[in-house]
Amino acid sequence: MLANVYTLHTVRTLSLNQPSLEKKLTDQLMSDLLKLSAAQTDHGWSWFPGGPPDPLVTANATLALSEAELLGFTGYLRDSSIAALETAIALPSIDAPDWMFNQQAYFLYVRSRYMRTAAGHGDKALPDRQQSAVEALFGQRVHLNLAGRAYLLMAAIEYPSASALVNTLADDLESAAIRTPTDAYWEDQALDWHSQVTNTGTTALALSALTAVRPHASLLPNVVRWLMIKRQDDGWSKSDDTVWSLHALTDWMQISGELHSTFAFSAQINNSVLVSSTAAPDSPAALTLSGTAAQYLVDQVNTLTIARSAGSGALYYTLNLMLYTPADQVRAVSRGVTVTRQYFTENAPQTPTTHVQLGDMVTVRLTFTVNQDMRYFVLEDPYPAGMEPVESLFNTSSLADTSPNLNRLPDSGTDYNNYWGWWSIDHVDQRDQQTTLYASSLPRGTYVFTYQLRATVPGTFQVIPARGYPSKQPGIFGRTDGMTFVVSNDAVQMF
Repeated sequence: MLANVYTLHTVRTLSLNQPSLEKKLTDQLMSDLLKLSAAQTDHGWSWFPGGPPDPLVTANATLALSEAELLGFTGYLRDSSIAALETAIALPSIDAPDWMFNQQAYFLYVRSRYMRTAAGHGDKALPDRQQSAVEALFGQRVHLNLAGRAYLLMAAIEYPSASALVNTLADDLESAAIRTPTDAYWEDQALDWHSQVTNTGTTALALSALTAVRPHASLLPNVVRWLMIKRQDDGWSKSDDTVWSLHALTDWMQISGELHSTFAFSAQINNSVLVSSTAAPDSPAALTLSGTAAQYLVDQVNTLTIARSAGSGALYYTLNLMLYTPADQVRAVSRGVTVTRQYFTENAPQTPTTHVQLGDMVTVRLTFTVNQDMRYFVLEDPYPAGMEPVESLFNTSSLADTSPNLNRLPDSGTDYNNYWGWWSIDHVDQRDQQTTLYASSLPRGTYVFTYQLRATVPGTFQVIPARGYPSKQPGIFGRTDGMTFVVSNDAVQMF
């Protein structure tokens, strides 16, 4: 939802003449706002309805509703949800893990955005509480990663008396930038698994923060270039990356004047022209081009040429190549997550098989290992086309060793072994084409997940690999091999 909020903000802020897009975004936001508002409880939001309140999910929802209210979508944010966020804002103890300090920086940033709404203005004591919290966290900034410092800087901008604090944080960010001859970006040495901000997200947050306080810093154009290189077909690799990049680039375009570009440009494939046009304030901000089969050479090098003339503004482009592989030729990958998949029939419950009879009840067993604690974990398992799900009890068990990282629940001192299994599962979604498991907190270890299918259609089917991943970390995932699965109809005829 937040990506749509920022996209609508971009359309309005930059006065883009896109009435169709603006209406589509508005309609979608109205639908999203109703759903998000309905999911509120007196204690904030959970990852799935009925689950325990989650401070991070509550902060994300509060930010989305606050930004929407600043665009005129009012009346969706409850006082109780703000109270839940307020409860979560507290300076961690000096020996607390660094992720708690980073999360506090994000919470303070969210509260700074809420303070700009009408409801936020109504709390007269809020500015003093916010400033005190910002200054206290600044005193412990040694615990903050780069994303945390960017959040804290943006939360501190509101206070003229905090100019020294703001300048120090801006210096921290500028000095930490990784610079090359053509671009600049930020990279945290260690990933914060709780905040789950990628290097792309960190770079976008730093760009937003520095654009606000040092809009003419010499490294900013190179940061924009790096972000645009990272852009994929319809956004960035992760939804949060898209959110922060949209926010940062909108701020950048406001001060850079790039929407007032004036230059000619062209693109051609093998000397066949794809486009030849001019960038101007009233021209489309983006073009999507594709070639026809006749324009490509077989068994020869294909050449794409992109050119532009002199003039103001920057030309950005992204190239995408899509390759399709038969499912049974896809091999397993393990990048922080390992997943295996097996099928068993009632007649041979200990023998894996890929060949069953029509009408058979089949147990699917997914064994997956995560090499460290993970947040917002998703396991997706597509069915063979000839199978349908059976309503049944889902069973999950942990096979993890009782190492120190696994023996305790966060902040409670409760042994994981007392709760292995259901405590870590938020939701299981069984659809026509696949079953998906969601776990907001998954301790490091090995798990077994089983469910049942029934063979309903005979044939030979390719099966897409099962996949497990933390939803906010696209570079970390694991998948099974693809395979071929056979459903036979070997009915015995009676004479």
